[in-house]
Amino acid sequence: VLIALQLFNWFGPVSLPDCDASSVQDTLRNIVREKTKIGVSAMAAFTPAAKAADSLACTADLTFDDKSRGRLSYRVYLKDSQVMVATDGMNPL
Repeated sequence: VLIALQLFNWFGPVSLPDCDASSVQDTLRNIVREKTKIGVSAMAAFTPAAKAADSLACTADLTFDDKSRGRLSYRVYLKDSQVMVATDGMNPL
């Protein structure tokens, strides 16, 4: 199970970005590269699984630089007025 956190440092009003927001995608690419040492060449099929006032559960299909594929489960949430992204797990496709 791939578990990681990364903080967004945004200024101004704090609101949750969508599952496919470019800032979320950039954060996910960084988390996956750091944990697996393999880059992500493509991301698709972003799906919000559940939404609450301060959190959003999502999935996305990833294609890696080595051509393997996986479905990533992740969360976007607020913690102390900061937007956070946490990966929950990866299943092969």
